[in-house]
Amino acid sequence: MKKDKVFTAIISVFALAFLAGVGLCVWEYLSISKTKTVIEKTEKSLKRLANQGEAPALTEENLAVESANSKKLADAKTQKIVAVKGKRAADFLPKQTADGEEFKSSLISTVNNHIAKIESDKIVLDSDARSFGFSRYLSVKPDEKALPLLGTEQKVVQLLVEKLVGARNNVENTLRNVNLLPPDKRVFLWIKGIRREAAELPKKDGATNAPVNKDELSVAPTETSAESGLYRLVYAGNSRGMPFPSLRVPNAVDAVAFQIGFVAPTSVLRDFVSAFSGNGDYPIYIRDIAVSPVSAGDIDAKKNELNPPATVPVPGVDTAPAPAADDFDIFGTASAGTDTAAVAEPVVPVAPIKSVVSPEALSEFWVTLEYVTPVENPVAVEENEEE
Repeated sequence: MKKDKVFTAIISVFALAFLAGVGLCVWEYLSISKTKTVIEKTEKSLKRLANQGEAPALTEENLAVESANSKKLADAKTQKIVAVKGKRAADFLPKQTADGEEFKSSLISTVNNHIAKIESDKIVLDSDARSFGFSRYLSVKPDEKALPLLGTEQKVVQLLVEKLVGARNNVENTLRNVNLLPPDKRVFLWIKGIRREAAELPKKDGATNAPVNKDELSVAPTETSAESGLYRLVYAGNSRGMPFPSLRVPNAVDAVAFQIGFVAPTSVLRDFVSAFSGNGDYPIYIRDIAVSPVSAGDIDAKKNELNPPATVPVPGVDTAPAPAADDFDIFGTASAGTDTAAVAEPVVPVAPIKSVVSPEALSEFWVTLEYVTPVENPVAVEENEEE
């Protein structure tokens, strides 16, 4: 029994010695690894110091070059921002007001002035266009937070209307200068609708709400919009939306969409589009033009709205029927009601017969535009701060 105790004690001593040896080995290994790491870091530092002569030195010349390069990059960025904004970007700055009721009153007055001016110019204005995209706020006071955006949109719509009416006037002047339009005739223009993107409305779950009113648009993103630039343009009667190549870029460029629909000769469309092409005056860009035919019956009906036919004479009264009034003749064709039976046989003209110029056909156009503004990129700012 005594021998067992001695044997156990001896085994215990050997076990403790073994554990102590293992612990010393582990400690030594860790110490060696740490020393090795320090040595590697020191060697890298020495190599950097040894190769320092190969790197460009921080001389005054190098600093000047770096400063010049930074200035060139800043100037290029500024030029791009100016190009996107346009030369007359300040024209669209909204009036500073925080009173929704004041905005509504001003809007009503502006809309009434537009209607009076358009109708005095013998332009047909459909009911869907008589609110100029702002039917929502002709009876309801807008939220104060939405006033800056609504003020800018109002100025954009005003410019679109002015440029369209101006395009019709320019075409008329051109035709009169070459004796193709008599002074008492007008080029036909029928404004069918004006829509604006209701970007001030709240969004649910990150998606743009479908528009409620007929004169509103909604631009809805897709899963690939950030990369492809393609969105969905939604409006009344097209709840699924049409593909829309927007200029908006997340964290870089904001944009608001507009649509204006009208019936006119193609020359009016060309003059209207030229106001937003190439000259860079306005931060407004054409994004899409849809063209479709329009029936002669619809055009005649609209002409009669502004120029009702003459009163029909009472039966039994020996009077010649009066021709219907028609101020909308692009090239001024002969009046209706000519008595061909009483005309003598034609005489051979002395001068050669002139070629007949056919009137320009009328078409329905829907032009989609975007008003764009560059914005600061918060992601880039954060990256610069981290550096």
